[in-house]
Amino acid sequence: MRFNRIFQQFAGITDAIKAFPLVTGLLLVLFILNVAEISGTVTNYDQWLATLVVAVFAASVADLFAKRVLTYSIAIIFTGLFFLISNANDLILAIQTGIVVSTLMMGFIWLGKDNFSARFFQIFKSILITAFFSIVIFVGLMLVYAAINYLLFPVNSTIIGYIAATVFGLFTPLFFLSLTMKKAESAHILEVLISYVIVPLTMVYAVILVIYIALHFTDWSENLLEPLLVSFVTTVLIVYFLSYQINNVLTKWFRLIFPKVLLVIVLYQLVVSIMKIGETGITHGRYFVILFGLFAIIIALILTFMQKKQWLVAPIFIGFSLLSVIPPVDAFTISKNNQENLLQERLQSLNMYDGEVQPNPDISNEDKQFITEKFDYLKRMGYDIAWLPDQPFDKIFGFSQQYKDYTNEVYYTTNLDWDEPVITDIDQYDYFVQVSASQNSMHRRFELANNMQLRLQKDQLVLEKDEQELLAWPLEELDTLFTSDYSELTLEEATLIAENDRAKLKIIVQNAQSYGNQRYAELYVFVQVKE
Repeated sequence: MRFNRIFQQFAGITDAIKAFPLVTGLLLVLFILNVAEISGTVTNYDQWLATLVVAVFAASVADLFAKRVLTYSIAIIFTGLFFLISNANDLILAIQTGIVVSTLMMGFIWLGKDNFSARFFQIFKSILITAFFSIVIFVGLMLVYAAINYLLFPVNSTIIGYIAATVFGLFTPLFFLSLTMKKAESAHILEVLISYVIVPLTMVYAVILVIYIALHFTDWSENLLEPLLVSFVTTVLIVYFLSYQINNVLTKWFRLIFPKVLLVIVLYQLVVSIMKIGETGITHGRYFVILFGLFAIIIALILTFMQKKQWLVAPIFIGFSLLSVIPPVDAFTISKNNQENLLQERLQSLNMYDGEVQPNPDISNEDKQFITEKFDYLKRMGYDIAWLPDQPFDKIFGFSQQYKDYTNEVYYTTNLDWDEPVITDIDQYDYFVQVSASQNSMHRRFELANNMQLRLQKDQLVLEKDEQELLAWPLEELDTLFTSDYSELTLEEATLIAENDRAKLKIIVQNAQSYGNQRYAELYVFVQVKE
């Protein structure tokens, strides 16, 4: 019985070929392109590959909605426009392709129907099944290749490329399409995985982010959450729509609470990212974070107040995605103009630009780092800046590239000389605490006695009584110990004193490290309370 079901799944490929004729034809063209690339060199292979991948997805949507001249024409025009706006830079091309493919995939899922979550669940299940079968078939064929190559006769290794092109370029997409045509069936294992593994892990992930926001709510200089925002929003939305087909206590609570959690996290990061624009400008990454943040806010509101309109996710996502890749409002045009203007304005303020760049080696390190950062970004993205000469960096600006927190920062370390016995007077002190201190130690507390605490927060060690501060010692005092990149300290040199009329701290540094503005130390702390 199981073999019959497997056979039927493979037989469904024939139905997929009939249902998606334009897709099948384009897959054959894509296969020929890959074979040609394996055999030799295809000019602009990456751009042609990206265009054909987009064409395949556009054709799948056209085939799905209606096999008419109009829909096919729209798919062809859409693909042609992508080819025109696609960039030769590998990074930009990869981002553009990913966004457009995601847009078309959302259209494929949407189908213009209200039962969006059911279709989403079916597509997700089809992707997992397709990935499993494709990997098994590819690994099996590779084992056959290896057995023939080592046991019978040598086989040219280029056959591996042909196998991959056949399995992943032809079989995988057609098998996936065949699965999407089948009537939706229950998937108990997937439901268990979502309910008791994926949903709880997503909850833990969100709790960590909420704790981070709570600890840094008043410190807007921290921006560690920005790189995680897009992945977090994507994860939450995927899990939300997958869980919509599963009705148990955990998934119901997840659907009830998480749109609100998403709203809080995204609002916080959106404010931080917008504030950061004043410092570093708009890069393509920040553009996507802000745009995706706005999208997430809208979707969170829809999922909170209009759950029956969840299908609106698809057209809103498609609209935002197209906005991000269509000039002149796309991420790359905006980031290029912004970063170019920031660089030009800084050069003008330093009298280094009057229509041409004037080298000046005597500017401050901060200005050198700023110029280096903007120049590197523009070059990395492959942006054509007409007024920048095609010369090495030092020839253009008169100094070598300088980097903040990296190349120009020295890693300092110092240790207590353990060959010297550690003997110190402790009569006048009331408490002894061994502390591992760093600027990443989030509000760690050491409970003493009589309602006293020694609290380690972001950049200082604080002694408190009844929640009132008695004495604070900043970690930056460690900098006085760093006389070279490596040093050993005598007991006297390693001893630091912090004192006022209420308390006294005697701190013996076992070892300490510093890099840029980050510090770490192992400390012996002796506490004296004078009150």
